[in-house]
Amino acid sequence: MLCPSAEDDWPDQIHVALSDGRWQGNAVHPQGPETSDEPDDAFTVLGMVADAAQESVTELLWTVWPLCPYHRIGVHPRPAGTAADWDRSGWAGSGPLVWWCRGAHGGDCHDLSAVGDLAAALPGKQRRELRRRKLRDRRS
Repeated sequence: MLCPSAEDDWPDQIHVALSDGRWQGNAVHPQGPETSDEPDDAFTVLGMVADAAQESVTELLWTVWPLCPYHRIGVHPRPAGTAADWDRSGWAGSGPLVWWCRGAHGGDCHDLSAVGDLAAALPGKQRRELRRRKLRDRRS
């Protein structure tokens, strides 16, 4: 959601919003480091958008999202293949971004899906129902 700035010397802001227009948290600036403190590389911006989406859902709907369908716990955006002791300072440019699950017990953490392809991680029955729902919505 684009939120135009009220001040001429401040850039417009982009927020990740729910379908009803509500948003929560920090803006993701489209300009890059020359005009804001936000990065301009696609990998880091994707991570910021994923974080912002997760924060909006958590804060506005008071629910954990997304959930690992196997462990029933929340997942977080991280570079693919990271371990439980991953340091967030190594975020930029460190590989494809995935939704990462800590797992049920120490040592069984795993990458759930690429950010942007969460539906593909659903178990077969849920994935088929999601496709059916989309088809019904298109027909109506």
